[in-house]
Amino acid sequence: TFYKLPYATIAPLEIKITYNALQLVSVNDTSFRVKAFKGKKDTVAADLTDFYVRQCLKHSSNFIQNAELLGLNVESTGTFALATTLGFASPIAPFAGFAAV
Repeated sequence: TFYKLPYATIAPLEIKITYNALQLVSVNDTSFRVKAFKGKKDTVAADLTDFYVRQCLKHSSNFIQNAELLGLNVESTGTFALATTLGFASPIAPFAGFAAV
């Protein structure tokens, strides 16, 4: 089912995301600004979802800077490589829950 939203307009947003998976992998408060959405005549709800997912993925470096594995900062300690090797983390792991919404 497509929910039609012709000419939908949403003002710029300040988005704040926090992620915590059983105290193993987490992302501390990560905030960023998303530009305004301006729909067209044929805009549907899926267009909104796609737009906001793409905007979040543009800020993936912000998530890596704020990521922790077992309480250690991933970027500064190099634990990201270890976590990826063990299957605990991936560059897009913090987005999985958001992208599925």
